Amino acid sequence: MPEEQDVTGCPQGNQVRRRLFWMTLVYLGLVAYGSLVPLEFAPVPLGEAVDRLASTARGRLLIWSRSDCVVNVLLTIPLAFLMMAAVCAGRRRIVGVAAAVPVIACCMLLSVGIELAQVFFRHRVGWAGDIVAQWFGALIGVVLWLLAGRRFVAWMGRIGSPQTASGRAILPVGAYLVLVLAVQTIPYDLRVSPADMYRKWREGRVELVPFSSTRGAGMETVGETVTVGAFLAGLGMVWALASGPGHSWRARLLRPMGLALAAAVLVELVQLPVYSRRFDTTGIVAGAAGFVLGWAVGACLRPEPAESPDACRGLAQGGPRGWAGGLVRPGVWALAVLGWLGVLAVSHWRPFDFSLDGGRAVQRLENLQPLPLADYQGQPAFHSMNQFLHKVLLFLPLGLLLTLAVPAAWERLAGPAVLLAVMVVAVAFEAGQLLLPSRHPATGDVLIECLGGWFGFVLGRRLLSSEVAGGRVASGPGATCVGDHA
Repeated sequence: MPEEQDVTGCPQGNQVRRRLFWMTLVYLGLVAYGSLVPLEFAPVPLGEAVDRLASTARGRLLIWSRSDCVVNVLLTIPLAFLMMAAVCAGRRRIVGVAAAVPVIACCMLLSVGIELAQVFFRHRVGWAGDIVAQWFGALIGVVLWLLAGRRFVAWMGRIGSPQTASGRAILPVGAYLVLVLAVQTIPYDLRVSPADMYRKWREGRVELVPFSSTRGAGMETVGETVTVGAFLAGLGMVWALASGPGHSWRARLLRPMGLALAAAVLVELVQLPVYSRRFDTTGIVAGAAGFVLGWAVGACLRPEPAESPDACRGLAQGGPRGWAGGLVRPGVWALAVLGWLGVLAVSHWRPFDFSLDGGRAVQRLENLQPLPLADYQGQPAFHSMNQFLHKVLLFLPLGLLLTLAVPAAWERLAGPAVLLAVMVVAVAFEAGQLLLPSRHPATGDVLIECLGGWFGFVLGRRLLSSEVAGGRVASGPGATCVGDHA
């Protein structure tokens, strides 16, 4: 029986609406968090809080800060759009028209609530002008939905679809990119006013000339540049494995180049409004180069899709679905693994001030906290989050590379084998820190790094499956591959 389609022509409308509902909740949480950070609660009587907020409504509301008004407008547009999408996706146009007023009213109540909540937090100011700006943004978001919402829902319905390269790639690449953006914007101290931007530039945290900050710089600056390149190298490798081979010279060459530049600019640009982060064009160059290099490695190591006769023979021999088994280019894989181990060495061992004092190393080992993650207690929350995401992102590509090397005959042992190999590497790098006076090994780091490697294994298995690789493999007795002909 054919699957019923909604009015947009997209199947599984309920699933799309659920996905949009969770996207709306996540975005609303981010808006609330960004409005209340640094989360220093200061109790105030409710009546006094209301009076404070009402007092800001006197006079000309939008003269307080034009940049803040623009930010508040832009902040609310996606919220209203997503709320409309979560309610109206897959339904008739009349539903969108009927939902417009309730959605705008809901956004108005949320904006009042968020601005009122700011009165209860230090370093935050609730302001009636922000409420007016957010109401205007909600109106724009609803209008945008009424004009282009159906196209957006049709696109959302294709996300994760194995029938198109964009559908196969958008989920893993999008998730990886979100992690990179999250780690690059910690501690999220956003300041978007022109005065703050100018102050940041005067303090030397905005570098417009590539490599000007690395001249005469220490290993810390070089290590940060290498880390940015490594993050986007992992992103490029995931993109190459997820999207499949291109059929034209533009898809094979120009598209990766354009994506590399766009991803590098985005990753660096999001750091501009984060006051404590540096904006450095060196990161754009390093990130773009890393993306292209990672894409080249992923393209070289990408297995054949399941339609090919070789993949079908691998399937018939008991290999994973859509995976012919073994490495396509062992030499490229070995160079990629060695290169990634070099990245991990820079991340874990810089500034390489090794001390071969065995007695001191043994003493540090005896003082090592045996309870995993106990070292993270007492540290600032953002510092712990930064360390966690860094280690996950650095070991995820290693797990992915190791997954590519597992032969088809080892299908059942693939997970334990990859996890064991990642654990050996993690223990080796943490043990090396015992000889570095400036570094602090931790058992919890080994656990986090193994978690990153496991994520890489799970991602690798998804990318190597026939559904994600673009092949359609029949199952059951007498099943044949799509590429076979009767």
